[in-house]
Amino acid sequence: MINGTAQSNATSHSSVSSASEGEAVAACGIVTLAANDQVSLFLRNHTAGRNIVVEHASLVIEKLLA
Repeated sequence: MINGTAQSNATSHSSVSSASEGEAVAACGIVTLAANDQVSLFLRNHTAGRNIVVEHASLVIEKLLA
């Protein structure tokens, strides 16, 4: 997310077959940032019956030179 808005070009989708099964998810995207933009990671659960537990998360930001 940038400033609280989801970025459609930086998404990933995954399905887990059972509640006790772990899943590794990775995604990448290129976004344009301005000074003082706030970047955050978020997860959305599309099924009301399961909770999401995040054990590890990381975010890497690199400047691309044109």
